[in-house]
Amino acid sequence: MHFHLSAILIALLLLSLSPTVRAQGSEAPAMECSAGPLVRMFGGTPWNVYSCADGVSVVVVTTEGNPAAPFYFFVFKRDETYVVYGEGTGAKSITDLAYNELIKLGASEVASLISTAKRIPAASNK
Repeated sequence: MHFHLSAILIALLLLSLSPTVRAQGSEAPAMECSAGPLVRMFGGTPWNVYSCADGVSVVVVTTEGNPAAPFYFFVFKRDETYVVYGEGTGAKSITDLAYNELIKLGASEVASLISTAKRIPAASNK
């Protein structure tokens, strides 16, 4: 399944409004996350990473063919720590592996994902 940026934005908006979602982590705020995608491996599978407008958050979305699809994680800063929130209906065994890697990311690793995703040319993220 291929995710479009508008679908990610809509999902994040709905996510912030719906208290009855299947999630890993705390409830995430709505935000525009369109810089990228940068492909990275989490939990042994490839994920698209998009940088968010706030400059400190990322969205990590299943790539086409990923057995975790459809699924996304929102990695955002709350106070001085990073929180990982996930939603979707893909293979839980795969999303759990990815989640366990994402929660271990430090501030410098998230910053690196953000800066690298921002350098992806706009024409390649359509």
